[in-house]
Formats: sequence, structure tokens, C-alpha cells
Amino acid sequence: MGADGYEEVSKMMGHSGSPGLRRILEYMMTEQQARLIAALPGTHDELAKKVGTDVETVKSLSEDLFKKGAIVPKDFKTLEGMRFIPIFTFFHDRILAIKDWDKRLPALAQMCDDFLEKEVFAEEAKVLAQAEQPPQRVLPAYKAILDSPELLPEEDVRTILKGAKTITVVPCSCRVRTGACKRIQTDVCMQFDRSAEYGIAVGMEGLGRPLSYEEALAVIDAAEEAGLLHLWGNTTKMSGPSLCSCCDCCCIVGLPYLEYHLPPEKRFAKSRYIAKVDPDVCIGCADNPSPPCIAVIPKYFKGCLRMVGRRGTDDFKAVVDTDRCFGCGACVLNCPVGAIKMELVRPASHVLGS
Repeated sequence: MGADGYEEVSKMMGHSGSPGLRRILEYMMTEQQARLIAALPGTHDELAKKVGTDVETVKSLSEDLFKKGAIVPKDFKTLEGMRFIPIFTFFHDRILAIKDWDKRLPALAQMCDDFLEKEVFAEEAKVLAQAEQPPQRVLPAYKAILDSPELLPEEDVRTILKGAKTITVVPCSCRVRTGACKRIQTDVCMQFDRSAEYGIAVGMEGLGRPLSYEEALAVIDAAEEAGLLHLWGNTTKMSGPSLCSCCDCCCIVGLPYLEYHLPPEKRFAKSRYIAKVDPDVCIGCADNPSPPCIAVIPKYFKGCLRMVGRRGTDDFKAVVDTDRCFGCGACVLNCPVGAIKMELVRPASHVLGS
């Protein structure tokens, strides 16, 4: 192993020679800790030999890294079975969700933002543009499809919550990173099972305890009211480590799509539903410069809903562009008169794996 632990870790993460990532690593760990990470996996005894120190020092260094979210051990108490996940998105999600591990967290958040904007997003956009299948699927807001008898379990956020043994809510690292979310500041990132247990053990902010189903559903309600997108893997798989309720101003996954003008189809698979406006019920909200149904639409889906007709007349109505609608249901929940409903337009086979 080379003497420069920071470069070893940067190389593991696929960013060899990155000045931005090196600043982050230097800020949150010592060079010896970086060499410890580069030496993983191994028992405490094995790591002590690899790094050239004693077991107690390894345990002390490991505990500090664990509390900062840098490593994920198999045993949260003894810290045996430590591993390092060399994907910056996951690293980012852990280290910025532990709000109080260091009073210097705002500076670390800024470093992460700089690294992403200056070194990561442009290259990531090139890769994403070549993807054959979108990695995520839009789950329709459950309150928008309550009366749909055809709803599949794998597209019902309530069923996903009920299937988890342990649920907790943690801060959204993206909102912590930018501090600029225009939609919501409430902690809405849901963690399930082992990921939830990890968040509790490491001391992530949020409730810091398991949530009941009713408490978890209340978090989902807040996210839906704010127009956030429920995102799940683009498969029929019913279990996963987390459920993202995504905004359009700071998401580490979504920003490359927006900043480099990638079509939303590259990121999202549409739900099986589309929105449909009843023109006899729509009142046009002419007194509002931005009708609530349009104001809540995520930037990814800009143009999926528009106003037609002349403002101030009975012809001023909302109209759905069915080709651009991804079936998130945000507009349905924000129509003050209930003029928008969800309509099933795609078969069950639309969900990959069905």
C-alpha cells in the first residue's frame, strides 16, 4: 500500500487525483484513518498489522470513522466486519446525515457541493445519457390513487412501508449539502431494516428510533403535500434500503439530469398512471399567477401541465400533456377543487419484472 492514504481512498472511489475529494477526505479523517480504510476488509488484528499499529489504535480510529459515517461495520457494537462503500453518493448520504458529528459540518457540505459541481456532475451526465433503462421508477402519490382498484403492491408506498421490519427517518443529505431546498426542510428520507438500524446505531439525526407505520405514513404525507417525488428501483422488488422523496433543487442523483438537460426518461420510468383534468370542474385559478397544480410540478416534468385559454375567462383551464406526464400525482393533490384525477393507462407489465 502506498504511503498516501488519501490517494488510495480516492482511487478506490474512482476519483484518483481529485483535488475536491482529497479536500473532503483530509477534512474529515486523518491520513492514518485513510490508510485504515484503504486496508479494508479485515479483522482488527489484521488491520493493525496492515497499517502498522496496535489493535486498540485501530479500534479507536474505527470508532471515530463509524461515528462520522465513513465506514459500515457488520457488527454495530464491536465494529468488526468493517467495510467501505466506495461510491461517493452513498458516502455523501451518510456523512452529511450525521448533523452533529462535527461543528464544521457546513464547511464539509460546501466541499461536497463543490466537488460534485466541479468534478462529478459533467462526467456523470455523459454516463447517464447512455443508459438503456432508467434506474428509478416514479411511485404515484398514494393519496392521488386511493380509489384505484388496479394498484399493484410494488407501486403502493403504503405496501412498501408495511413490508419493512424497521423504519426510521433521517435528514436528506442533499438538503443538508445545499441548504437551499425550496420544497421542504422536514426530514423525509426513509430508511428500512438494516439501513435503518445503521442510522440509529451511528446517531443520524431525525427521530433516532424506529417509526411505527402510522408515523412513517405521516412523513410520506408531508412529502406528498410538498410535491416531492417518491422514487423506487425500476423493478418489482418490494424491499430496499431506502425510499427517496426527491425534490428538484438539490438531489445528488437528479441535478446532473437537470443541469445537462437530459430527458427525464433517462432517469425515471413513468408510473402506470397519468393525470387527467376535468374541464367542467377546473376553475383555472386565474387570480393566482402560478396555479397550484402547475407550481408544484417538479422541474423534471416541466410542460406536463399547462394553462390554455385566456386568463380571466371561462376558457382558462389546465391541460395535461399526456406524453410528458410521468404520473407522480403531485398536481392531483394540489388542485383546490379536485379537477384532476389519476387515470390508469399502462398494464402491469409496464413495471419491469412483472
